Amino acid sequence: TSTITVSVNPLPVITTGPGSAVCAGLSTTISAAGGTSYSWLPTTGVACPTCASTSVTPGTTTTFTVTGTDAAGCSNKAVVTVTVNPLPTITAGPPSSLCSGGSATLTAGGGVSYTWAPGAGLSCTTCTSTVASPVATTTYTVTGTNANGCTNTGTVTVTINPLPVIHGGPATTICIGFSATLTGTGGVSYTWVPGSSLSCTACTSTVASPTVTTVYTVTGTDANGCTNKDTVRVSTYAAPTIDAGPNTAVCLGSSTTLTGTGGVTYVWSPGVGLSCTSCTSPVATPGTTTIFTVTGTDAFGCRNTDTVRVTVRSLPLVDGGPHHTVCLGTGATLTPSGGVTYIWSPGTGLSCTSCTSPVATPGSTIIYTVTGTDANGCRNTDTVSVSVNPLPVISAGPPADICVGSSTTLSP
Repeated sequence: TSTITVSVNPLPVITTGPGSAVCAGLSTTISAAGGTSYSWLPTTGVACPTCASTSVTPGTTTTFTVTGTDAAGCSNKAVVTVTVNPLPTITAGPPSSLCSGGSATLTAGGGVSYTWAPGAGLSCTTCTSTVASPVATTTYTVTGTNANGCTNTGTVTVTINPLPVIHGGPATTICIGFSATLTGTGGVSYTWVPGSSLSCTACTSTVASPTVTTVYTVTGTDANGCTNKDTVRVSTYAAPTIDAGPNTAVCLGSSTTLTGTGGVTYVWSPGVGLSCTSCTSPVATPGTTTIFTVTGTDAFGCRNTDTVRVTVRSLPLVDGGPHHTVCLGTGATLTPSGGVTYIWSPGTGLSCTSCTSPVATPGSTIIYTVTGTDANGCRNTDTVSVSVNPLPVISAGPPADICVGSSTTLSP
């Protein structure tokens, strides 16, 4: 007989430790023990397929099998499962477009906790919803974590539009009772306040007719919906107190001087019968009773008007009386009519030049002019002639001498 001993070595006890879970795209370490050399399958995503400990980055949940061999060359196997949790789909909400100085609420979704960056301009960096008030266009990134501890990111852009440069136009001055047109620029629509003295509160151009100095505010909106404001001052001046002077009366053919006060320039109308329509004091010689209107303008360009009535009185019908014929040295009484007072000229041969009925004793034929004035002070004239006949030349004959008791014949 002969004997041979067959030694049976036990298989090594290969261990791998508990399974683990990772988030997609991340790595974890798996380790084996109980052998002197190892081989991992599958090898996809395994950093070192023959190492006792290796980093693995599986794309999906994977069960790794490790074959461990001991010093006797005996092998055994063990498995470990690496669960791959998918990354959450993180959203940051829709993009926003803001006007400078505005704010928007950003709301994240897809996770259970969040972190926002950059933090500048945010009301909260770890809230689900945060209020963003950036000073410039900013892209915010939110990192969300789900219940498995996996994280992902989402972005949202908040665009900042500059405020429009709104102008309401230059300050202006108007006279009370007049108006000024205000025009907004820099926007596409406008709102004006206060509206009580405006023709339109939502127009690009509006007519302002304030009765007191008023500061108007125009709010302009551009194509992005952004608004800005400007102000425009409309100063008011009261109309001047224009005086055309007192009503007056003139005799037909006479004139009077009209004088405007209260302004610096004047315009008179109607122009008929006036020496000048743009003078301060024109001379009026109307043919009939006329109401003249003066428009006065002050130093601020404000205007007002006044009127003055010029009554035209008719001339008296003055009659110098009948014509007279007298003998030289004989007088005639002149008897005018139509006036209340009279002036005679020339004064030659008259007993009085301002009497109603002077006695005329001219030395030769003469024509007297009488100027009669009525109760209104209006005057008119007439003439009267006084014809003077010369005295006859009488001759008594030549002188004669006679004796006492004698006679002679006188032959004139």
